[in-house]
Amino acid sequence: MSSQAGAERCIATWLWRSDPTMGPYFYLQQILDKEEYTLEELLDEDDIIQECKSLNGRLIAFLKEKKTVEQLLRYLIEPPSDPDDPKKQYRYPFTACEVFCCEVEAVFNTLLEDEELLQLLFSLLDQEPPLSSKAAGYFGRVVGQLLLRKTNEMMQHLSNNDSILEKLIKHLDTTSIADIIKRLVGADDHSSMIFLPMHTQWLADTPLINMLLDRLAPNHSAHVQANAADILTAIAHTQPSALSAQLMQQQSIAALFNRALEPGSKVLVTALDVCAALLEPRRSQQEASPDGQSSSTAAASSKPHSEAVASMLQYIPQLMQHLRQPEAA
Repeated sequence: MSSQAGAERCIATWLWRSDPTMGPYFYLQQILDKEEYTLEELLDEDDIIQECKSLNGRLIAFLKEKKTVEQLLRYLIEPPSDPDDPKKQYRYPFTACEVFCCEVEAVFNTLLEDEELLQLLFSLLDQEPPLSSKAAGYFGRVVGQLLLRKTNEMMQHLSNNDSILEKLIKHLDTTSIADIIKRLVGADDHSSMIFLPMHTQWLADTPLINMLLDRLAPNHSAHVQANAADILTAIAHTQPSALSAQLMQQQSIAALFNRALEPGSKVLVTALDVCAALLEPRRSQQEASPDGQSSSTAAASSKPHSEAVASMLQYIPQLMQHLRQPEAA
C-alpha cells in the first residue's frame, strides 16, 4: 500500500470513529463512489467479503459482470503474472476464492450461464499432474460449492462434457480433486444429504467405476491408489444407488480382487475396505425416513447385494493362499 493510500485510510478510520454514521465500510464505499475503479482495488479491501455476504447492491452489480467473473477465475487457476508480487501470488487468489464461496446468486448465475467462463474454470484440469496445491485447493472449494448450491446446472454441464470426468481422474493424485469426485458421486457428508438419485444417475453411464478400479494398479502411485480406493469405498456407502449397483456387479468385484491379488500389489487392505463397505453399507437417508419406502428400497437392492456376496466368495480361496505367502505378511 502506498503512503498516500495509507494516509487516506487513516483519515477514513478517524472520520468513522468521529462520525459512526459513516459506517465501518467507508473506504470500500469510497471506491464504489468513483467513476472508475478496478477489481484489484476492491480485492485490496478487507471488507469486501463481508459486503458480499451483506449483498451490497453496487458491489454485487460490479462482481456479476462477465469481465469481473473472468478476472476472478483467472486469479484462481492461472499462475500470477508477477510471482514476486505477494498480492497477485496470495491475496488476490485467496480473496477471489472467498468471493465465490459467499454463494452470491448473481455471480453464480453469470458463471453458469456462460459456457466460456465454465470452460475457463475447468481449464485448470488441462494441466499435467501434479497440479499446484494452492490452485487445486481454490478450484476444489469453488466447484464444491457450485455442486451443492447449483446442483442441477453443474450436473447438466458435467454430463454434457464427459471429458471433464476423465480429467478429474487424471489428477487423482491431488486430494482436492479426489474430494470433488467424492462430492460429485454424492458420497461426502454434504452431498449425501442434498443430492437426489437423479443427480448422479448419469454417472452410471460413464466409465467412472472402471477408471477408479484401474487406478488401483501397481503402476500408479500409492497416493493415487489410496484416493481411488477411498472414493470406491464412499460409493459403496451410497447404496442403494446406480453407481454402487455397478460396483457390486461381478466384473467390478473381479477387477477389484484382481488388482488386490496381483503380484506387487499394495492395495489388498484398501480393496477389502471396499468389500466391507459393500457388505455393510451405511443406512441411507431414504432407508431412515418414515415414509414407508424402506422395505421397497431394501428389496430393490437385495439382488445386486447377493450377487456381490457370491462374487466375493469365489475369491476366498485365492485370498487365503495369498495371505499364507510370507511376502504377503
